[in-house]
Amino acid sequence: MNSQAPSSDPRVEQILDSLSQLAAGNWEQRVAPSGQDDDLDRIMGGLNTLTEALAQRYALLVESEKRFEEFLDVISAMAGLDFSKQASVSDNGTILDAFASGINMLSEELAVSTVSRTYVDNILESMNDALIVIDPEHMIKTVNHAALQLFKYPKEEIIGQSLDLLFASAGLAGEMITAITPKKGHSIEETECRT
Repeated sequence: MNSQAPSSDPRVEQILDSLSQLAAGNWEQRVAPSGQDDDLDRIMGGLNTLTEALAQRYALLVESEKRFEEFLDVISAMAGLDFSKQASVSDNGTILDAFASGINMLSEELAVSTVSRTYVDNILESMNDALIVIDPEHMIKTVNHAALQLFKYPKEEIIGQSLDLLFASAGLAGEMITAITPKKGHSIEETECRT
């Protein structure tokens, strides 16, 4: 055992400096035991073990954050109907790898089962019947080509306008809105208006 008082031992300063470095996020600095095999050397060894464990945890945290950013990118792409992005799956078999595999499987299933918006838009635009889509406040959200020909308005002038714009001249606006307004708890499946 060392007879020197611990407070005057230079290793105490090394230990305190190492703790300060850890608190500042520096995981690289290690303290070298003096070889005296006393309590301070054991503390220094324990501090090195703690530093190594914290460095590994921090590296895992950084890697996990990168993986979650990647997951968000893939999920955002899926929400935009882009199923080409895939989350990376490592050979480690972690829970994040399982999550990535699940996201990838979901993306593949959605790619197979989802009809593209372009496909649906093409069908709606090629319809011979006029189609007007409105929101609950009867504001026009979209119209197809047949509706534009029927009402003789450019698309830019119709979108965002009240349905009254199209039916007011024929005196049908109030009746039309009554006809398409669902009762509470019911939905509209199909509505037809003929003049």
